[in-house]
Amino acid sequence: MSTISNYYKYSELAFASYSNLVSGMLRPDYIDALMRGDEGMSQKQAATFADTYTIIDQYNDPSSGLSVTLFEDGAGAQTVAIRGTTPTDLLDLATDIIDIALLGTPEYQAQYSALSAKVQQWLLSGDLHSGFTVTGHSLGGFLAQALAAQFDSDVSAAYTYNAPGFSVGGSVTNIGTELLDIFGIVDATVPNDKIFNVRALEGISATAGLGQMLGSIQVVSIENQSPNLIANHYIAPLVDSLAVHDLFSQGGVFRGHNTNLKKLTAWNDFARLSVQYQYQYQ
Repeated sequence: MSTISNYYKYSELAFASYSNLVSGMLRPDYIDALMRGDEGMSQKQAATFADTYTIIDQYNDPSSGLSVTLFEDGAGAQTVAIRGTTPTDLLDLATDIIDIALLGTPEYQAQYSALSAKVQQWLLSGDLHSGFTVTGHSLGGFLAQALAAQFDSDVSAAYTYNAPGFSVGGSVTNIGTELLDIFGIVDATVPNDKIFNVRALEGISATAGLGQMLGSIQVVSIENQSPNLIANHYIAPLVDSLAVHDLFSQGGVFRGHNTNLKKLTAWNDFARLSVQYQYQYQ
């Protein structure tokens, strides 16, 4: 599977983590949950996803606001998908503002403590097997980086989307680190060959790219959500864009070329196509 296909695949899994899911739920209910009215996947996209992934478990921690879902495909490959910030969830917003923007570390995060404990429980029970992939958007991506670092021997890869990073040595704030990176003073990426961070080119995000990222950073163009600039941070525009890139990649457009998304920003017109094109006209 190409790098682009992986970016798209795990963006969908991160997107699905925003749905309220239950292990063993009936297929029609699974599809409805993924669609989330008009806020989630299209009907055909949701149906394809439901036929591809089984819900092993979804854990929602009321005390911290954590939501994490364990998916498994037909080949037995497992993915831990961590939900990001829910704008109406005050616990999530508090985590974003205090723990990410100011502390830039998961050390004191109630959500990360709950996540780490749940992953350990899944591993001990046998529900989760070593060699799993972790993915997440925004706050979920921040937690995914930390999880990949803590469970390095168990995590095969981590994919994050519009996620923030970490403070450096406890002395440089996230915002300060981002500015240093923008001005080219430091390289704010810690080398890690199994963590991949995808960031939208358009718009301004309150958290994406703040601090020191673990792993590599790939930039991809999305359809600008202006005048709602906050929407540029959402996962859906990234999924749409990556679906189009993947569509052309599978068609041979990028065959034989380096699949580094930094080189794909010229494909703005393609990024403006909706994911509906892929699912309705293929």
